Amino acid sequence: MREIVAAYQRSIVPFGGLNLIPGDWLHITLQGVGYVDMTSDSYINDVIAGVSRRVSTLPPLEISFIRPYVLEEAVVIAPEPATVLHELLVRVRSGMNDSVGEVDTSPEQRKGFRPHMSIAYFNSPGQASPYIKALGKVRADPVSVRVDDLELIVQDRVLDPEWVYKWTTHTSVQLGSAVK
Repeated sequence: MREIVAAYQRSIVPFGGLNLIPGDWLHITLQGVGYVDMTSDSYINDVIAGVSRRVSTLPPLEISFIRPYVLEEAVVIAPEPATVLHELLVRVRSGMNDSVGEVDTSPEQRKGFRPHMSIAYFNSPGQASPYIKALGKVRADPVSVRVDDLELIVQDRVLDPEWVYKWTTHTSVQLGSAVK
């Protein structure tokens, strides 16, 4: 995955106006849980238990990443089929609702859940067309990925000069642990 992302990033770097996302920080965000300073350990433990129950019967996911595109303030690659991530989100939210009550939709998802992996963020205004053309010239095969687990992370948003999300893993929840 990192190699294909690096190829696409190299194609758009000459146009400037970007903060590239390093390979170590590539991710797909499903659901926010809460701010660290406002979320108790017992709440987190309840979320982990509820989500674990809901995803334990879901087998590991097979997704592919084919072509990047410009989405609002970022260059992203959408996973296919997206339906499996929609189902995963439903299970995550249901597990949270089971264990801690009704959870809010995250601000990013209020317009609807669009699963994607960002590879660069725009840091200045400009036309999307040069980036779109450059991305279209890259010849790369699709990349298939098996998703075996979800990670509950403690995230830190680093602004200038990096503009990147960094995190540590709090807990990993296995998909399909109850599937025989």
